[in-house]
Amino acid sequence: MASLNHAGFAGYALRARLDPGAPRADGSVALVFDGNMHVLLHPAGRGDIVLEAQVRALPIASLLADDAIMDALAVAGQRPPLDADYLVLSPDEDRLMLQLRVGAAASADEFEVALGRFLDSLTSWRAHFRVL
Repeated sequence: MASLNHAGFAGYALRARLDPGAPRADGSVALVFDGNMHVLLHPAGRGDIVLEAQVRALPIASLLADDAIMDALAVAGQRPPLDADYLVLSPDEDRLMLQLRVGAAASADEFEVALGRFLDSLTSWRAHFRVL
């Protein structure tokens, strides 16, 4: 089991007086922002951390799911190349997820900036799909 040992996150949590609670079996921790933005923080290789949140559930009908994925790809292709977050399919391929990798060397300030941008992007994606 990997450990969520990230100095930038630890500094941010201390400064924000945030108690993420005990890690899950896979080493991740869950945070909730504004009551409806659930963000999982996963330990990654080389001490990095990956932020992950659900953008939207995909429709059960495969044609509608394909349309939603094609729409997401079209929007993603128009985003500025400097946007570091990315869309992925959930392992069960039933949800679109947003992820962002934060390097192990990130300071508390850098982690906080990355988290803020991630939450802004999550809000934008959800607004696009009308799932706020």
